[in-house]
Amino acid sequence: MPLFLIFLVKIITKLNRRAVDFVECASELVSGFNVEYFRSAFALIFSRIWYNYFFQIFDGGYVY
Repeated sequence: MPLFLIFLVKIITKLNRRAVDFVECASELVSGFNVEYFRSAFALIFSRIWYNYFFQIFDGGYVY
């Protein structure tokens, strides 16, 4: 069980995601890569993020 918790913390930190939601102000919601890139560039960025998620899930299942 302690190894699983260490692995879970490692995955959360490696995926560059926060464990809890945080409040965003209006200027942060209308700026950033979500609105500054056109469709194909945004799709590439978004698919890379999901690829990292699935790779970490696969890696976790393979290790444990």
